[in-house]
Amino acid sequence: MDYMRYVLQARCAVREGLEHGQKEVVWKLISAEFVLTDTSRTHWERKLSMDKLGIAWDAAASVVNQYRNGRFMVPKKVLEAKTSRGSDRDGLKTDMIVLFQESWCSPQDGNSLADICESMCPLFYGGAQAKYRIINYQNFHGENTVHATKLEDVKPRRRRNAEVHYQ
Repeated sequence: MDYMRYVLQARCAVREGLEHGQKEVVWKLISAEFVLTDTSRTHWERKLSMDKLGIAWDAAASVVNQYRNGRFMVPKKVLEAKTSRGSDRDGLKTDMIVLFQESWCSPQDGNSLADICESMCPLFYGGAQAKYRIINYQNFHGENTVHATKLEDVKPRRRRNAEVHYQ
């Protein structure tokens, strides 16, 4: 878990702008996951790894909450993920369906998009939930382009009373 927190903070630090030499080292560490995995064919991944959640946090800190006025939405769970390799020029494409939920962070509380990664904004219990499709393109230079589309709002399940009354 500490490794994943390090990777997420590294992604945020790179986005905020480190010196060129530091960026190169950090991007090599982050992109090592793509070199070590077989991405020659497209497949839906049943066992979703923490790096997919890292991409979802990256999307939360950029496109998902870009124009949001209320509480920021943060990733709760990656529901589906597919990684495919394009041509030699395209790099990797990761297509995910992610469940987002409202967090305690918001612009009214003085938080910015950078704070989403810095403080790993905790979930707001009972907050609104929504499904997003996140598409991340990574070229062979380690540069990411993230797109997000809201698919639907998720209504909370009503819990039935588990008590049984006998007469």
